[in-house]
This record gives sequence, C-alpha cells and structure tokens, in this order.
Amino acid sequence: MRMQKTRSWVVALKGLMLMHGIYCCDLAIVQKMDRLPFDLTNFRDEHVSQDKAWAYNAFVRSYFAYLDQKSAFISMEFQKKSKRGKKSEDTLMEELEKLQAMQDLIDMLLQVKPDYASSHNGLILEAMDCVIVELFDVYGKFCKGIARALLRIYDIGGKMEAGAGLTVLQKAATQSGHLSAYFDFCREIGVLNASQCPQMERFPDGCIKDLERIFNGADEKGRFKGDDEDKAIASYINAIACKDEHKGSDGMKTVITEKWEVFDDEMALDDREKTAFSTNPFEESYRIVPYQAVHNQVLPDLIIF
Repeated sequence: MRMQKTRSWVVALKGLMLMHGIYCCDLAIVQKMDRLPFDLTNFRDEHVSQDKAWAYNAFVRSYFAYLDQKSAFISMEFQKKSKRGKKSEDTLMEELEKLQAMQDLIDMLLQVKPDYASSHNGLILEAMDCVIVELFDVYGKFCKGIARALLRIYDIGGKMEAGAGLTVLQKAATQSGHLSAYFDFCREIGVLNASQCPQMERFPDGCIKDLERIFNGADEKGRFKGDDEDKAIASYINAIACKDEHKGSDGMKTVITEKWEVFDDEMALDDREKTAFSTNPFEESYRIVPYQAVHNQVLPDLIIF
C-alpha cells in the first residue's frame, strides 16, 4: 500500500531494493507471488522539480519493470516444477524457451541505467550494485544453461531444437557486446561491484555454424566426430557447463544473507569509496538490523508495513 501511493523516488527505490533482497531468500511464498503487488509503471516523483525528477522517475520505472518480470518468471518456473515433480527435468524445447526468457530478463536489466547526473547519488549507486550482481548472476545461469542445451542438441540432432538454439546463440552474440558496454558504463560512474566484473566469454563461431548445419539437415545426431574444430567446441561447451560459479578470483557470485542493510539517504559518495568491495549488495556494509528467522509461519504482508 505504501509503495502504490508513494510519490517519492527515494521511497520507491528503497522499496524495490527491499523486494529485490526478498527474492534472494528463496522463499516458496515469494515464488508463488506472480507479479509484484504494486504498480510503478507510471511512477512520478512529486517532491522534486520535474527537470530533475525525470531521470529518477525513469530509473524507478525500469527497475520496477525488471523486478515485476522477474517475479513472473520465478512464479512460472515454480509452477512448472510443482506440476512436473522434482525428479523429472525440462524437455529440450522447454529449456530453450527458458533461455529465451532469461535473455529477455537480461535485456530488461540493461535498461536499468541512470543518466550521468543522477549516477552520482549514493542511493542510485547502491541500487546499481544490486543490479550488477543480478545481471551477472542471470548471465552466468544463462551461460550454463546454453552449454547444457547445446550438448543436448548435438546429441539429439533435431531440426526444430537446432533452430531454437540458433536463435538463442545469435541473440547471445549481440547481447555480449551490450553487456560489455554496460559494465564499462558502470565502472565509469563508480559502481563498486562493476570493478570486479570479468570479461564476457564469447561462444565460438563454430557453435553457430554447427547449429546451422543441423538445422539445414546436413548433420545428424552425434555431432562431434573427432576433428580439431569439433573437439575445440566440445571442450569449450563442457568447460562452461562444468564451471564452478563460486570459483575464480575475478568472478562474482550472489550470496544469500540473513542481514539487511539500512540505507542512509545522506551518505556521502566519498564514504562509499572507502567501503570494502563486496559481491553481495545486501551484505553488511554500514549499519545492520539483525534478521530474526521465523519458522513455520506465513510470510506477512511486507508492503503494508
């Protein structure tokens, strides 16, 4: 109720960051929620002059749009798993459709971007820390997913699956360039977590060529036949599929924490620069409110509070 009626971009952004943190708790009741219980599609701040507020309004709207879509995506995946059961896995086409949905999420995350004037605000930079970790988490899951899907396509050799995989890979090639530019922008404006982002991995051109051959009927299943190019591609895919996302000095990971950060609106930017780097935007950095776990109870309506 508070989020729905607020006309302050600060309140709206803090509420969105709270919801973002709640999604990291992996609670079943959150997974069932579907869309967010408030709508900030047409949000406008009424406490700041419009020539200054438009940038903050746009940032809040884009952040809301992503979280709303993420909520729907999580709910859809939860419903699929509930109907299917824990032991059975997605069909190959379902897995490819999921990868396309993840690419849509990445596109929406790339739209969460402040202009240069508003990027010097401490709260905006805090939100961008959350966005950067989220972006790398989603992209990391996507890379592992496409690696698994490619192995299944090479094994099955289906024309329809190869066509869907080809569409995903072609878009991934374009997205990698957009991701690199986005990380460069975030480093430029001083987003802490962006300084630790590794370079984007590029899928070999041979992957696309192989899918094109399968789609055109030139290849059958059991794609890898032993030549040097096929061995290189197979090695690359297996490396991504088996890669431990928690390893690597330059890698990033999302950490679920039971501590919540209280944001200080007046926090100076100079103080932020002295803060130690953390890959978790919800982790302790300034003043912490202890979280008391609640067992065997329904999650209360957090918006009313």
